[in-house]
Amino acid sequence: MWNVILQFLVALGALVALLWVIYAIINGRLLRNLPGGTVSILERKYIDRNSSIILVRLMEDYYYILVTQSGGTILKKLDDIESSKLSVKEAADKDFKKIFYNRFGRKH
Repeated sequence: MWNVILQFLVALGALVALLWVIYAIINGRLLRNLPGGTVSILERKYIDRNSSIILVRLMEDYYYILVTQSGGTILKKLDDIESSKLSVKEAADKDFKKIFYNRFGRKH
Protein backbone atom coordinates (compact mmCIF):
# COMPACT_ATOMS: atom_id res chain seq x y z
CA MET A 1 0.00 0.00 0.00
CA TRP A 2 2.77 2.49 0.93
CA ASN A 3 4.60 1.60 -2.28
CA VAL A 4 1.61 2.72 -4.38
CA ILE A 5 1.29 6.01 -2.46
CA LEU A 6 5.02 6.70 -2.88
CA GLN A 7 4.84 6.01 -6.62
CA PHE A 8 1.84 8.33 -6.90
CA LEU A 9 3.63 11.16 -5.07
CA VAL A 10 6.75 10.80 -7.24
CA ALA A 11 4.66 10.81 -10.43
CA LEU A 12 2.69 13.83 -9.20
CA GLY A 13 5.91 15.71 -8.40
CA ALA A 14 7.35 14.93 -11.84
CA LEU A 15 4.13 16.11 -13.50
CA VAL A 16 4.12 19.38 -11.54
CA ALA A 17 7.80 19.98 -12.41
CA LEU A 18 7.14 19.31 -16.10
CA LEU A 19 4.15 21.67 -16.15
CA TRP A 20 6.21 24.41 -14.44
CA VAL A 21 8.98 24.08 -17.05
CA ILE A 22 6.45 24.31 -19.88
CA TYR A 23 4.83 27.34 -18.26
CA ALA A 24 8.21 29.05 -17.79
CA ILE A 25 9.20 28.42 -21.41
CA ILE A 26 5.88 29.76 -22.72
CA ASN A 27 6.21 32.95 -20.68
CA GLY A 28 9.84 33.33 -21.74
CA ARG A 29 11.22 33.36 -18.22
CA LEU A 30 13.85 30.73 -18.85
CA LEU A 31 15.05 32.27 -22.10
CA ARG A 32 15.01 35.81 -20.71
CA ASN A 33 17.38 34.95 -17.86
CA LEU A 34 20.04 33.34 -20.03
CA PRO A 35 23.27 35.35 -20.18
CA GLY A 36 24.48 36.80 -23.47
CA GLY A 37 21.07 37.41 -24.97
CA THR A 38 20.90 39.19 -28.31
CA VAL A 39 17.85 41.29 -27.43
CA SER A 40 17.60 43.57 -24.42
CA ILE A 41 15.19 46.29 -23.42
CA LEU A 42 17.25 49.20 -22.21
CA GLU A 43 14.44 51.51 -21.16
CA ARG A 44 10.65 51.64 -21.21
CA LYS A 45 8.47 54.72 -20.78
CA TYR A 46 4.71 54.48 -20.65
CA ILE A 47 2.66 56.93 -22.70
CA ASP A 48 -0.63 55.70 -21.29
CA ARG A 49 -2.02 52.49 -19.84
CA ASN A 50 -1.89 50.59 -23.13
CA SER A 51 1.11 52.04 -24.94
CA SER A 52 4.77 52.62 -24.29
CA ILE A 53 7.98 53.56 -26.06
CA ILE A 54 10.94 51.29 -25.53
CA LEU A 55 14.63 51.54 -26.38
CA VAL A 56 15.76 48.11 -27.55
CA ARG A 57 19.20 46.72 -28.34
CA LEU A 58 18.96 43.96 -30.95
CA MET A 59 22.42 42.44 -31.39
CA GLU A 60 24.43 45.54 -32.41
CA ASP A 61 21.55 47.81 -33.45
CA TYR A 62 19.37 50.10 -31.36
CA TYR A 63 15.69 50.82 -32.01
CA TYR A 64 12.93 53.00 -30.60
CA ILE A 65 9.72 50.98 -30.70
CA LEU A 66 6.15 52.07 -29.98
CA VAL A 67 4.31 49.18 -28.31
CA THR A 68 0.51 49.18 -28.15
CA GLN A 69 -2.15 46.53 -27.56
CA SER A 70 -2.47 45.96 -31.29
CA GLY A 71 1.27 45.47 -31.90
CA GLY A 72 4.56 47.23 -32.20
CA THR A 73 5.97 49.80 -34.60
CA ILE A 74 9.60 50.73 -35.10
CA LEU A 75 9.80 54.48 -34.70
CA LYS A 76 13.46 54.83 -35.55
CA LYS A 77 16.54 52.69 -36.05
CA LEU A 78 19.59 54.47 -34.79
CA ASP A 79 22.20 54.75 -37.50
CA ASP A 80 25.79 53.57 -37.08
CA ILE A 81 27.07 56.93 -35.85
CA GLU A 82 24.33 57.25 -33.23
CA SER A 83 24.55 53.63 -32.10
CA SER A 84 28.34 53.76 -31.82
CA LYS A 85 27.93 56.71 -29.46
CA LEU A 86 25.35 54.80 -27.45
CA SER A 87 26.83 51.82 -25.64
CA VAL A 88 24.68 49.52 -23.55
CA LYS A 89 26.06 50.94 -20.30
CA GLU A 90 25.55 54.52 -21.44
CA ALA A 91 21.99 53.74 -22.53
CA ALA A 92 21.22 52.23 -19.16
CA ASP A 93 22.80 55.18 -17.33
CA LYS A 94 21.36 58.01 -19.44
CA ASP A 95 17.93 59.41 -18.87
CA PHE A 96 15.46 58.03 -21.40
CA LYS A 97 13.83 61.41 -21.83
CA LYS A 98 17.12 63.00 -22.90
CA ILE A 99 17.90 60.22 -25.37
CA PHE A 100 14.40 60.31 -26.85
CA TYR A 101 14.22 64.09 -27.26
CA ASN A 102 17.77 64.23 -28.66
CA ARG A 103 16.69 61.84 -31.40
CA PHE A 104 13.11 63.02 -32.05
CA GLY A 105 12.68 66.39 -30.38
CA ARG A 106 13.25 69.83 -31.74
CA LYS A 107 16.85 70.85 -32.22
CA HIS A 108 17.70 73.83 -30.02
